[in-house]
Amino acid sequence: MLTGFEYMIVWVIYTVAGVFAMLIVAKISSFLPSQVSSLMKALALVLLFTPWFVNEGQGLMAPAVIVLIFDMLVKEQGEPLRAFLPLMVTSFIAILSLIIHYVVTGLLRKKAA
Repeated sequence: MLTGFEYMIVWVIYTVAGVFAMLIVAKISSFLPSQVSSLMKALALVLLFTPWFVNEGQGLMAPAVIVLIFDMLVKEQGEPLRAFLPLMVTSFIAILSLIIHYVVTGLLRKKAA
């Protein structure tokens, strides 16, 4: 079991790696249309940085996508897809935010023209 300090170090390392992964996603998506690029970046953020509880009885958290994969591979009893819900909720919020952004910017452009 990790101590509190080790747990914090693991999260710092994961966050730094996630930032580098987001830079790679940004570079790859720069060749795509703006809407597709934004969607790709938003979904990458959701997958990389949505946390969820490792065990129901403990307060330790891990990236939800890793918890989801681990639960699907290892869990036999209980709720194997318990980390799926937070991923879907944050994905929905990200997509809804993008839709609102594009609707508002479209309306502002029409108003300015």
